[in-house]
Amino acid sequence: MSTEQLLLEKWRSLPLDKQQEVLDFVEFLEFRQTSTILLKPKKSFPATTLDDVAGCLKYQGTAKTIEDMDNAIRQGVEESWHDRS
Repeated sequence: MSTEQLLLEKWRSLPLDKQQEVLDFVEFLEFRQTSTILLKPKKSFPATTLDDVAGCLKYQGTAKTIEDMDNAIRQGVEESWHDRS
């Protein structure tokens, strides 16, 4: 008995709702076999420097020391937690 005959015989022995499931599965397999997704390679970024990507961050004021920045952070934390204690 060929595979085709065996498959048909088994399919005929199933209830109608199961026959429909088999058909749905076969259609899914057909779709999966014929469907392809074309992937395009990503375009690479041109070489950049830190100035190229952070140029919008230029600071126009006077230079700050680490101590100035630490004090500003400390002050901000104290202000935001002042009413929470």
